[in-house]
Amino acid sequence: MSCLKVYEQFNVLPKSLTFEDKFDQSLLFSQMKTVEIRYIRKALIIITILLTALFFAINYFVFFSGKDENSGYVKLIEIAGMPVLAYTIYVLIKRIRNNKPVLVLTEHFLEIDQKGKPIILSWIEIKSFVIKNNDDGYHLILTTSQDEKKVQLNWLEKSPAQIESLMNTYHRK
Repeated sequence: MSCLKVYEQFNVLPKSLTFEDKFDQSLLFSQMKTVEIRYIRKALIIITILLTALFFAINYFVFFSGKDENSGYVKLIEIAGMPVLAYTIYVLIKRIRNNKPVLVLTEHFLEIDQKGKPIILSWIEIKSFVIKNNDDGYHLILTTSQDEKKVQLNWLEKSPAQIESLMNTYHRK
């Protein structure tokens, strides 16, 4: 019989959890599991397809349609803007192929993937954390004794509320 069924049968939960934390039931086991939080792969694929279609549509309109032959400004703006769009598509394809977790929570540490480089912080190092909603989305702000780390929480598999609950659970342990 699993620990989860025992907890449900006797209506007992660890002190750090409540019945409202139904999405965190995996944390009820005696040893905490590793939780990996990744980008939503379907959303990344859809955005990549849309941006790629936009890239080809703009190039076709400017260079091959023949409707705007006398406007050099449009071609200049298009030539300057297309490398930025191509780089954005490249980064999205790289994220889709790698599928690395953005956050990894374990019993002893938190691992953050920032620009492809893992940053590992033990729970003892983390003085405080807060999730804020700014103009560009939700951010997890971690304060350590040395500096402050900022992680963007947009397009992740778990919501900011779920991430906050997981962080509280793991940080208390």
